[in-house]
Amino acid sequence: MSYMNKMISGLLGLLVFVSCQPDDPGNRPPTGTKQTNEWIENTLREHYLWNTDIPLPAKLNYNLAPEQFFESLLSLQDGKPRGIGNPHYYYSTIEKKKVETKAIGEEDNTYGFDFEAYTVVGNENDAKGYMYGRVLFVLPNSPASQAGLKRNDWIMKINGQNITTSISLLQGNAVTLTLGEYTEKGITPLRTIQLPASRKVEHNPLHFNKVYTKGNKRIGYLVYTHFAAGPDNNKDNSYDETMKQIFADFKAKQVNEFVLDLRYNPGGLVSCAQLLTSMLAPASSLKDKFCILKDNNNKESYYSMDTKGGVNLDLKRIYILVTHHTASASEAVINGLIPYMGRDNIVLIGTQTEGKNVGSVTYGDREGYEWLLHPITFYIFNKNGQADYSDGFTPDILFNELDGMDNYVDLQEFGDENDPSLGIALQKITGTKISQSYSVIKNNSVQLIPVFSSLEHRGKGGLFISESE
Repeated sequence: MSYMNKMISGLLGLLVFVSCQPDDPGNRPPTGTKQTNEWIENTLREHYLWNTDIPLPAKLNYNLAPEQFFESLLSLQDGKPRGIGNPHYYYSTIEKKKVETKAIGEEDNTYGFDFEAYTVVGNENDAKGYMYGRVLFVLPNSPASQAGLKRNDWIMKINGQNITTSISLLQGNAVTLTLGEYTEKGITPLRTIQLPASRKVEHNPLHFNKVYTKGNKRIGYLVYTHFAAGPDNNKDNSYDETMKQIFADFKAKQVNEFVLDLRYNPGGLVSCAQLLTSMLAPASSLKDKFCILKDNNNKESYYSMDTKGGVNLDLKRIYILVTHHTASASEAVINGLIPYMGRDNIVLIGTQTEGKNVGSVTYGDREGYEWLLHPITFYIFNKNGQADYSDGFTPDILFNELDGMDNYVDLQEFGDENDPSLGIALQKITGTKISQSYSVIKNNSVQLIPVFSSLEHRGKGGLFISESE
């Protein structure tokens, strides 16, 4: 594989740095709006997956701000519409350079929890623009964990005021949160907590793991929240090494069934997806192809199965927990396993996944322009040349844990057998009903409309891979 192909195949749905010249002030090109936009146009005409859809130069306005100009080049094949009245969501993005690039495992200033935000219909807040945040998980050693915030907590108010923007839940000063619980009457106040000011927090994607013994079933369980090799992929791959250790423990405990939790995983590095898939797949697949990448010239490169010194569990079947947030590299794992396990032996539990079967490369990191471009540049296929999941993967067992319209269920902490999605998987594996203590509440008077997820915000930031990898 060539150096360029190796860099491109290192990332799905996220970012690879491609340099054109050293970052020498003396070699920097002009940075005026027109010159910047011409560079953006030239880059996309060469590399963009749908470059034939880019308008002719005579139809372009080179005086637009770079963000607007970049979007004016994009194809409607890029990304997805987000429903009636919502703008098209493009996978290709542009961002202004920061003084210092954020490390892969390090969040921007954050309170340290991921959440789903809902507007509430059917009570006094109806049509007033208020929202509630439901906590999906809390990062260790974060302001949120320090405050005692837990998975499934409902955040009703900030400093006694209704929440009008989800951004206020991402970062800010120290605040008082009013927490609530879901009842037949809606979400009602329960307690208050003091949340310290946001700060930088490390986000280790290997959030939780456990082995369950059920008769002759030894079931491995892994919660994986994004595909990152380490806190800084230019310096280390400590997360990958931790993953290898976890799988060595699974192997030592003779794990013969597996539940992979990708419910809140919007994607990441293809190299991490390759590693994870290689340790899960049947042993006979090793050294065969994991994925095939195809660019706008139909030029192909591929990534092979490789445990990179880790262990292989030689699984013949797997259960994967998914939601609409399961995307990109997460879907590449599902797709990459199909040729070796067969689709019938990959049991998906949850809701339809995102359907992102394309990936991007980053341009502009070492040029003198003020912008980084992340255009979609390739399709990703499995060994059999399949990439037919642009509408997402359909779950085998439909279960909407984030449903606020008809049936509400309480989420439990990761690893708790009463966490609804995990409980379903364990029940399917063992063939026996597991006692479930989570509540199911039917409420026809109050409906929750999802409007935002912090996972979308996190996914837009992208992850990075070393050029030397």
